[in-house]
Amino acid sequence: FFGCWTRKEAIAKAFGSGFAGSWQTLDVCFSSDDRVNLRDPTGREWSVVNIPLEPGWAGALAAVGTDWRYWFPQ
Repeated sequence: FFGCWTRKEAIAKAFGSGFAGSWQTLDVCFSSDDRVNLRDPTGREWSVVNIPLEPGWAGALAAVGTDWRYWFPQ
């Protein structure tokens, strides 16, 4: 639940609409992949990725584009 929630929260905030937007219909509840690509209502491509954190914590990062990479120290 928390992994899905943080991905939805990340993309809703990145879109700038917050939870007042159409975040309920966003399909970011993936389980086998750490990245999902989607399009916003204007057609821009976005990526949402899990942030590796310690057990008991969930985090996600959303940014425009699909060709970016991230690095988090382990």
